[in-house]
Amino acid sequence: MPPPSVPTIMYSDVPFVVEADVVLKCIKSFPKGTSCGRDGLRAQHLLDALCGE
Repeated sequence: MPPPSVPTIMYSDVPFVVEADVVLKCIKSFPKGTSCGRDGLRAQHLLDALCGE
């Protein structure tokens, strides 16, 4: 079996870039107690991880 190799695919698209403060502002805009999605992650989980709130 040959050893694993790194793919040689070159991506031509520019990566999507966002400012951290914009993301935090959007997360903070969710109402308190907002229900989670299919993954079980709530906006409050992100706030707790990012801000300790």
